[in-house]
Amino acid sequence: MKKTRSHLAVFAAVASLSLLAACSEGEDKKAAPTPAAAPTAQQAEVVVEESVEVVKESADNAAETVKQEADKAEEKADETTQAAESEADATKSKVDEAMDAVGKKADELKDATAEAAKDVGEAIESGTAKADEAIQNAVGNGDKK
Repeated sequence: MKKTRSHLAVFAAVASLSLLAACSEGEDKKAAPTPAAAPTAQQAEVVVEESVEVVKESADNAAETVKQEADKAEEKADETTQAAESEADATKSKVDEAMDAVGKKADELKDATAEAAKDVGEAIESGTAKADEAIQNAVGNGDKK
């Protein structure tokens, strides 16, 4: 079936070209060029086979190009992923450092607050003791001031 189609296509092309040559306004109508010999079936098959080879080579080249582009895209994706992971790791370490610093400051604040409360308690205790002593001295001696 393929041979029949290719033969018919070749004969149709030759007939079309012959018709165009006959109908065209040529330089010398008296000396009409002799039509080229019709290609043989073997020549037509060779032309078809060569065309098929060219198409196969083009398809192979296109497939190779697509594969190379896909590989490049995959490499870029890997590089982007690695860059994002390294940025995430850097950000995580910065957050960890900040959390440690906040924790240390919180501990320092807690210790300072406890020390201040202790100092206030001692000051209240000392003030109470002095006030009590002053009251006892004033009441015990009978002094009125």
